[in-house]
Order: sequence, then structure tokens, then C-alpha cells
Amino acid sequence: MKRSIFAVAGAIVALSAFVSVNAAREASEREAVEKPLKMYLSGEPEQLKQAFHPGATMFYARNDSLIAVPIPEYIARVEESRAKGPPPKRVERIAQVDISGTSAVARIELEYPQQKLTDYMSLVKYGGEWRIVSKIFSRESVAAK
Repeated sequence: MKRSIFAVAGAIVALSAFVSVNAAREASEREAVEKPLKMYLSGEPEQLKQAFHPGATMFYARNDSLIAVPIPEYIARVEESRAKGPPPKRVERIAQVDISGTSAVARIELEYPQQKLTDYMSLVKYGGEWRIVSKIFSRESVAAK
């Protein structure tokens, strides 16, 4: 009887340790995925260059057409906008992150006074780091309060 109790207790301790290590590993990987997302949210052109793979593309729909913008062109647009003045105030959050091996997707929500943007980012881990390889977004008007 005592052996059974010790065996069960030992199994519980081993399982708890495994779960703790696994949870720590998952938290660490999520933090690593969020690093380029936070660089993106900074809006700083130099950080954008580090967050995105240079071959990445941004896609969005406008007037029933699909628009593709190479990331270097997107970053140039951000630089032009920043030269005109500070960015508008917004509320931002990384709403969801889903990681599977060396691939991840994330949903980012950006709320401005008159519009809400939802970004979906695809990320790949290579060379030991996560980089954004694709961005799609949608834009919604927000009713005046």
C-alpha cells in the first residue's frame, strides 16, 4: 500500500515538473514570437526592418481588388509618414498568437479614434529568430461616440 502511494506521489511530482518545464518553454517561445510583433508596433522604420523578412509582402483588399505591397515599400511609406509628424494616438494589443514548430500566426488589433485595424501576421523562425514574412489587414470605421 505504501509503495503504491509513493509511486503515485512520485508520478505526480514528475508530471508536475514536466508540465512546469513545458509551460516555461511555451512562455519563452511566445515571448520570442512577440519580439518582432512589438518591433512592428513601435512603428520605427529601423525596427520594422528587423521585424520583417526583406522579402515579406503586405496584402489588403480595396475596391474589390487585392493590393500587394512589398515590405520595403511599406517601410518607406512609414518613413514618409513619420517625417510629417508623430503618429496618431492608438490603443494596440497582440490579441492572439498561435505557434506550431517554426511557424506562427498572430492577430494584432489597433484602435484609432475613427477606425480599427486588424493585422494578421505570419511568422517563421529561422536562424534562431522569428521574423514576420507576411502581413494582411482589414480596416473598419468606428462610429463616433
